[in-house]
Parts: sequence; structure tokens; C-alpha cells
Amino acid sequence: MARKFLEKESTLKVEKGQARLVITFLNKSMMKNVKIKVNDEVVEIKIVNETDDKITYEFKIDSIKDDIIVSSTPFPTMNVDFRLILKENTLEKEEDLIRMYGITEYEYFHPTAETIKKVSQRINSETEEEGVKHR
Repeated sequence: MARKFLEKESTLKVEKGQARLVITFLNKSMMKNVKIKVNDEVVEIKIVNETDDKITYEFKIDSIKDDIIVSSTPFPTMNVDFRLILKENTLEKEEDLIRMYGITEYEYFHPTAETIKKVSQRINSETEEEGVKHR
């Protein structure tokens, strides 16, 4: 169920050594009361974009191998938990990014705000159903 509401690609941002993941849900009305746990700890999530039917969240992660659980209450009597799995093999290699964005190696490893905007990486994600709980 959750897979159809999550955009296939997410964005991985790294700024000042801090990784942040940006995920977008396509059916905002089904993603109510969203909570995200990273490695069993609830993390602060920030809404970075919202339209009539989409909502985009950003939150801190330590690694793309983190255990990420998204919880939502699509209906008042239903809780849904699912695991978000980031596919490491879909990240572009540093050399490819440097070539693709026409930046120097120094800019890649010592980015300015402008470089960060250019190089924010897209990463494919998939979901794994954790369970649906009815109250």
C-alpha cells in the first residue's frame, strides 16, 4: 500500500557533514500524522513543500543504510508503519557527479550553497510493509 504513495526517487542532501533525506508522498490525504523513526529514534521532520495532493518531508539521517520506519494514520482507526529502504546502487558516483554538473573536485568536497543545490543526489527508495494496525 505505502509504495504507491511514495515517489520513487528521494533526495539525499549532505551539507557540512550532515545527511538529510527528502521524501515526497503523492497522496497527502492518506499520509496524516506522519512520524519517522531512524534507528529506533523519532526524528524531527520538516515539511519543505506542500500542494493539494503532495507533501514533501525532510529529516536527518546518519547513513543511507539507516533503519527508517515511517508511520502514518490514513484513517482514524488505522495506523500504518512501513520501512523505507534506500537503494545505495542508485546513487551516482562522485566522479560522475563532478563531470555531470561541471564542477571541480574541490567544489564537490568543499561545496558552497550553490554547489549543494546543483549536486543534491536523487536516490531510489522502496517500501517494506511493517504492518497495518487497527484500533
